[in-house]
Amino acid sequence: MKHLPYFGNLVTVYLVILLSINILARLDLLGPYQKITFITWFFLSCLTTLTHFVNSKSLYPDTKGKFIVYFTGGFVLHFLLSSAFVVIYKLTLNPEGHGFIIPFFALFATFKVVEIAFLMKVARHVQKSNKEVEIN
Repeated sequence: MKHLPYFGNLVTVYLVILLSINILARLDLLGPYQKITFITWFFLSCLTTLTHFVNSKSLYPDTKGKFIVYFTGGFVLHFLLSSAFVVIYKLTLNPEGHGFIIPFFALFATFKVVEIAFLMKVARHVQKSNKEVEIN
């Protein structure tokens, strides 16, 4: 799992987010948006794992200079698929109003912060590994 360092930590963060959502749902603070919140969590967990894998892979020396391409491509893909997700949800389930966007974007922002934080951890890990290889 060379390209997925910190994957266990990432899954732990996903579970903490899920637990938080579950608590909000049990306290009935999500109102009519419980279903979209859980579906969004699942969708963004899968998408963030994919982009984490691709972005982490781009940090290693064998893909030198491609990080910006991978990161930008992953960000655009994340945004486009998320936009498509919102449109498909709106068209298929036809929820009343546009309030479902609030929990979606709250989770979207949370997952982007998590993704970037873990990407920075991976970058430090790779940089440290490369220095150790140069010394030996």
